[in-house]
Amino acid sequence: MICGCNRLDKSVELMTEVIHINGRQDMHKIFIGLLLVFLDFNLDLGTSRIGLIPDFLGYISILQGLKEMENKSVNFLKVIPVTKLALILSIVIYILDLAGLSLNPDNRILPVAFGIVMTIISLYISYYIVQGVFDLQEKTGYDLNGNKLHTAWKLVAVFSVLVYPMFFILGLNIISIVLAFVFHIYFLHYFNITENTYKEYSVNKIQ
Repeated sequence: MICGCNRLDKSVELMTEVIHINGRQDMHKIFIGLLLVFLDFNLDLGTSRIGLIPDFLGYISILQGLKEMENKSVNFLKVIPVTKLALILSIVIYILDLAGLSLNPDNRILPVAFGIVMTIISLYISYYIVQGVFDLQEKTGYDLNGNKLHTAWKLVAVFSVLVYPMFFILGLNIISIVLAFVFHIYFLHYFNITENTYKEYSVNKIQ
């Protein structure tokens, strides 16, 4: 009878771990959030701009993932307050876009200023996520692609910043935008590998 209870307890524990891996999908939430934040698609109607993939949805997903990972790295915990700030600002910007302030020819400075601020914040958040991946590598002993992810982040940072001074130079503005987009995809590709490798580690851990 005692043996049966022990087996039952082990089964319950195993099921709990499987639910933790497949249900919470903490790293996947961060990946989806980064995807929504990095990839912007807008519909312009007159002076109104409608974000087809609102950034605030991405920050909600990132925030959920970070909260589930906060006990695994201090870097995930550290960046939660900034992610909350990004969520609030992205909602404000979305409302201002709908109100037509972004495309108003008499008000060019405000949208550029918001763009610079949000770029800096998104780079800050993604940087600490990468540092969190390094922490996970050290704790698990698994190669979670941290070095390649960090290299991809550096490229994203460089070309995300270059977009703004290059914006006023015909030809170079298009090139910088395209390269920034390409390196965002490059970063997401490696983060997806990180996510899948971490999930593999989690599965192997309970076997």
